[in-house]
Amino acid sequence: MKIKTILEFRPGQTMSLTALEQTAEFKRLSPARAAWVRAYLQHFLDTGLLNHTRATHTAYVCSNDENARTFGHRIKNSPSVKAVLDVFSNSWKRDVDFSREEIQQQIAEIQKHLDASEPGSTAANRLIELKVTLMRDLKRIAPSSAPPPQSEQVLAEKIEVRDGKRLRVRITEVGEAEIR
Repeated sequence: MKIKTILEFRPGQTMSLTALEQTAEFKRLSPARAAWVRAYLQHFLDTGLLNHTRATHTAYVCSNDENARTFGHRIKNSPSVKAVLDVFSNSWKRDVDFSREEIQQQIAEIQKHLDASEPGSTAANRLIELKVTLMRDLKRIAPSSAPPPQSEQVLAEKIEVRDGKRLRVRITEVGEAEIR
């Protein structure tokens, strides 16, 4: 099952390739690296996937996929290309304000997946971390007109093994944990 992400890529939110080509960072690239960046980002805009091997095949002549993969990795991590990719990615990062209700819906969705996951698994632990983060965000937002619940709310629960002993960790308030 896939959890619906809070921040989703939406076409039109990103800097266009034409606008990117006008930046000082892009103008510093060699023609071959500029072609690689265009191919890399165009594929991302078309599919939502970043594929450095495909971009390398588009911009360079490579004898096989393994060579394209390793060469593409080196290109992607070069300082000049990283600078251009940072300009592009920073152009669509935005602070998004969510209402209490939207965050509560996300927490409920996470809880469904947490209930279905195996206790102590990596997936369960990541879901717990995400839930705690959202609960912190929820506390920062002014309360809605509904009164807060009177009973103690368990934010997360997981099983940990410490010194060979299985312990149940219950998080009832952000920043507080009870270990049994």
